[in-house]
Amino acid sequence: MLNAILLVAVLGLASPASAAQDIIIDSRELFDDWSYPAGTLKVGKDGLVRADSIRKNINAALNAPNFSYLHKFEGTGGIRSVGTAPGTADLAIDGDTTTAWTPSMADDVANWWIELDLGREVLARKLRLVFDPAGPPFGNFRLFVSVGEPRFDGTKILDYKLVFQTVASNQDHIVEIPLHAVNARGDTLLGRPLQMAKLLLERKIAGAGLAELEVLAVGDNIALGTVDRGGSIVGGTGTGPRVAIDGVVTSEWHTSRSGNVWLVQPGNAGNWFRLDLGATFWIEDLFLDTRSGMPGYRIFFSDGSESIVAREEVWQVDGRNLEWELGVDHDNKDISWARLNDFHFDPPRKARYLFWHQFHGIGAHVSGAFISEVMIFGQGFLPEVTLTSEVIETGGGYVTALEWEGETPPNTRILMHSRSGDAVLDTTFYFKSNGQPVNTKKEYDRLPKSFKGPTITQRLPIEEEWSGWTPFMSVSGEPFPSPSPTGFVQLAARLESDDPEVAPGLERVILRQADPLVRSIRGRIEPRTTRPDSLTRFTFFLQPETRFSDPGFNRILIRTPEVVDSVGVKIDGAVVPSQLVMNQPDSLVIELTDATKRPVETSFVTSLGSDNTVFEGAVALGESPWQQVEPEAAELLTVRLPTFANTDRLLDDLQVVPSIFTPNGDGFNDEVVVRFVLLKVDVLRDLEVNFFDLSGRRVRQLYDQPSSSGVYEIPWDGLDESGRLVPPGLYLARVSIRVDVGDESGATLVSIAY
Repeated sequence: MLNAILLVAVLGLASPASAAQDIIIDSRELFDDWSYPAGTLKVGKDGLVRADSIRKNINAALNAPNFSYLHKFEGTGGIRSVGTAPGTADLAIDGDTTTAWTPSMADDVANWWIELDLGREVLARKLRLVFDPAGPPFGNFRLFVSVGEPRFDGTKILDYKLVFQTVASNQDHIVEIPLHAVNARGDTLLGRPLQMAKLLLERKIAGAGLAELEVLAVGDNIALGTVDRGGSIVGGTGTGPRVAIDGVVTSEWHTSRSGNVWLVQPGNAGNWFRLDLGATFWIEDLFLDTRSGMPGYRIFFSDGSESIVAREEVWQVDGRNLEWELGVDHDNKDISWARLNDFHFDPPRKARYLFWHQFHGIGAHVSGAFISEVMIFGQGFLPEVTLTSEVIETGGGYVTALEWEGETPPNTRILMHSRSGDAVLDTTFYFKSNGQPVNTKKEYDRLPKSFKGPTITQRLPIEEEWSGWTPFMSVSGEPFPSPSPTGFVQLAARLESDDPEVAPGLERVILRQADPLVRSIRGRIEPRTTRPDSLTRFTFFLQPETRFSDPGFNRILIRTPEVVDSVGVKIDGAVVPSQLVMNQPDSLVIELTDATKRPVETSFVTSLGSDNTVFEGAVALGESPWQQVEPEAAELLTVRLPTFANTDRLLDDLQVVPSIFTPNGDGFNDEVVVRFVLLKVDVLRDLEVNFFDLSGRRVRQLYDQPSSSGVYEIPWDGLDESGRLVPPGLYLARVSIRVDVGDESGATLVSIAY
């Protein structure tokens, strides 16, 4: 992407008035057309877009009607049943203490009961009964809870456990019942798993009512929203693991017990599952209900960062190798295989992916292990959310810059990226009245009228005709990084925070547009290959596609890896005069005598130290905005270093020049240079250069810092760590690079003489 600082600070260019109109997204209605994982963002009435936060210490009864389930029987959260006054039963979970479920005095006291279904399993810390403050409290009652298991197989009669009953007449309008849970180890758990609560009143009280039946739980279970957010869960052996995140305790993922050799079957059919939450969260607590018990397991986390270490397929996500961090190493086989276990993380783990596999087991496959439910709890604002725009029509203008405005508290960022193209397809999606999608228009037309739901037409890119997504931009106002002019663009914004307590807010996005200098301009670089650190003459070819009304260009910008030499320009093959405006370590700017719309060749001499060097380019007319150069075909602006590709080594061409030196201050051979090439290190890794004597004692460290691929030249003046000249003799120059899979090093001898 072209350098905005170069563009503004160095050249001082301004954007003149243009007939092309800027595109501005700055309202709730416009941002509502952007897509993002369900439940991860909030769009305010003023159009401010901010990451959502994870709730803790919730009353799980309030949103119970939002949950439904289907396993051994179908159910929906809310009031499951009531023995009297059904018309007012929902008032007991409406969050309003001024309204109440009031039993009918005409009904027998045996019918004075109410049953709540939370719609999913929760971890509850206490139950709270709030009696109608306008009347007397209920004096005698019992309270039961259930995880939703039937008392008898094949029935809807639930297995309830008594958690509270009055021993004397209650006089309080608010009664709190703490819920405690321990596992077989005696560990106190986060809360008690439950899905149902049932209140039985034992004595009629005229005018009494239940204002609220509250279930105070740990928080929102992140795992429940996985599928709605576009996430997934896949696993090895047994039935599909999706039942482990469905919120229903009676649905169980059946696995074997295999021990620490957990991936032993063909086709990755081992005792493991990999969970993609569909978004990134701060994970604070994790709860596992393993039903019949699991001897031991490990759980790993990943925030999606890619790793250079190749991993087995089960660890990969969409073919990508991720960085995984061990979060739980649970040896559970010493005390009766505790069924319920929870784990707390301080500080919270930033993660999108979880990987579970059995470990510490009995070493052989045995039938009968189950994972009933995996519950995940977080805190604070989501650390990372991406929202993607609909296809935006440009109206034929040239998009010159991408700007955005918003709120970025400390430790937060707003990043943007884009893609563009000319080919789109208007696609219609069909739905039933219950919201279920219909595959084709023909199927939709066959539905009875009452079964037909909405139809939605969406403009989608024809992928093979569009550019790929650019890297994320971190600075507003930089030149637009995607090909332009094109008929359509698409944007994506990523809201990031390193602190759960704060989140950035996106308020406005602006696409600056100008009239194009030429209809399009494409380029290529030749030659396409060279050797590391070898002076090479390159030629940068520009091929404009023009219309009669296009004004053309007289300035050429080329991104270069260092200051270049011997610059020359040709138009239609003939040498033309030009002025070298700027020649810096990262860019070259040339000005032609006259504007042109013809093919241009710019040649220069430089050397490369990194593989896959991209020579980006742009053109301008005077102080107009820069119009970017697009490659004639994929990677035709990229130069490769075959030395990098034809070896598995990370360190190459290590030499010390000269091999004998005399650091005596006479101005001749007073220092030695350690030269080497670092290959295939795309992210910063620890690099060290040290000198040792032949006894193995280090005499001087010359270099110790994170580094990546390139050509290195590091001098040594013959002084040791104390600043004294070392004695004459042989010394060993050692270069080492530390990567995920270990260290790679090289060494060579150097002789010091006086």
